[in-house]
Amino acid sequence: MLTPLLNALPCPLPLAAELKELEPRLAAAKGLSLYQLMEKAGLAAYGLLRQRWPAAKKLLVLAGTGNNGGDAYVLARLALADGLAVTLVASGEPKAQEASQAAKAWHQVGGKTLFSLPAALDGELVVDGLLGMGLASEVRGAAKALQVFLATTALPILAIDVPSGLGSDSGHWWGKPFSASAVVTFIFPKAGLLTGQGRAAWQQAWLADLDLTPSAETALNALDFSALKARRPTRKATAHKGDSGRLLVVGGNLGLSGAIRLAGEAALRSGAGLVKVLTHPQSALAVSLGRPELMVEPVADWRAPGFAAKALVLGPGLGQDPWGQAMCAGALGLPLPKVVDADALNLVAQKPKALVDAIITPHPGEAARLLGASIGDVERDRLAAVQALAQQYRCVALLKGAGTLVSDGKQSWLLAVGSPAMAVGGMGDVLSGIIGALLAQGLSPLDAALLGAALHGEAGSKAAEQGAIGTLASDLFDWVRNLINA
Repeated sequence: MLTPLLNALPCPLPLAAELKELEPRLAAAKGLSLYQLMEKAGLAAYGLLRQRWPAAKKLLVLAGTGNNGGDAYVLARLALADGLAVTLVASGEPKAQEASQAAKAWHQVGGKTLFSLPAALDGELVVDGLLGMGLASEVRGAAKALQVFLATTALPILAIDVPSGLGSDSGHWWGKPFSASAVVTFIFPKAGLLTGQGRAAWQQAWLADLDLTPSAETALNALDFSALKARRPTRKATAHKGDSGRLLVVGGNLGLSGAIRLAGEAALRSGAGLVKVLTHPQSALAVSLGRPELMVEPVADWRAPGFAAKALVLGPGLGQDPWGQAMCAGALGLPLPKVVDADALNLVAQKPKALVDAIITPHPGEAARLLGASIGDVERDRLAAVQALAQQYRCVALLKGAGTLVSDGKQSWLLAVGSPAMAVGGMGDVLSGIIGALLAQGLSPLDAALLGAALHGEAGSKAAEQGAIGTLASDLFDWVRNLINA
């Protein structure tokens, strides 16, 4: 059965190494050999091809030397039997046993294999079966030349399992990236299609379960808002404002009042009953005029607030000057569950320390500073980065970006939510306020991070329905309110 990838969530996301162990067990449970499973994969890919391009008559099929190439040989054989003209170009002789069997079956029906692109290409559609899951290094040799072709052709491309060169675990592109018109992936979704650079393909991706029962205990799972709705806080009929969460928000240095204002209102819209803002004296008026429901206290230097907070948000608009440093040191000393974001993260990176009972919410640049790495290192393996952050700082880590990741150091989750419309200033401040409000209402740091990220991403997607360009962070507020009450 073919299902749009986003309709297959929530679900486990086994990594390539896990899948290599899972696939034989799942196939055996259905009485299937691995070659029969390959036949099913090729048939599913061909089914999507006929669904998307019913008028196509001429195919160019690119086959690699592994099992991804074997799937391509099966598809090519089915297309040839269906009367289509098929040109198959391989990057080398098959190395895997099942792929060799698929290539032999292709040749037995009169199929021919070329080992370089013909001078005159005659095709309407390209099938990409070069490189499948598990790639974690640069593309080389004959496969590299064919990947360059995929990146330069004007023909539509159907990619089998993942586009060739995309890390199925990481979402990082190895070699020259290209856009696939459709992707068919098998049994389980691949994490690389949901995070990092692979996120560009997720709306064109389909899942074929191959008639297996894809259940598994895995270290990474995909979640969306629907999977987390039940964790939303509720209110009793007799509730008063003190029962609904008391949140302290610290930041808003000189000239940075907007960040703390966004975080504060996001907290109110997410259910916090009382929100107190400690901010720079010259920012106080701008914050309080913008949202009078916020309790704003100008602070020239750190002093413990006379406010019985249940949780803390530290960092939006904090700055790294002496005022920001003093506020950061004082706030980190409070025995409260915390959201640590923005410049607070940059200050922590200068003097690393454990952040027990905290949630950190870095973007890739902040994550790189916290880990003493480069942004490229973080983006090459976002999952490894978020796990390292959680373990090093002994906290819940939330790595922002396309395909948000959350980890407690033992298990990790991918939040399949959000929109490119959210690539605008202030979105991170809104996220911090949402998570802080959930902490203040009694959620654990892990639940607050997961639900907060899902709520934020879903609100962003709803706001983007009016257009991806021009969406503002404050446009999320009404949607956050609607969603947390839905």
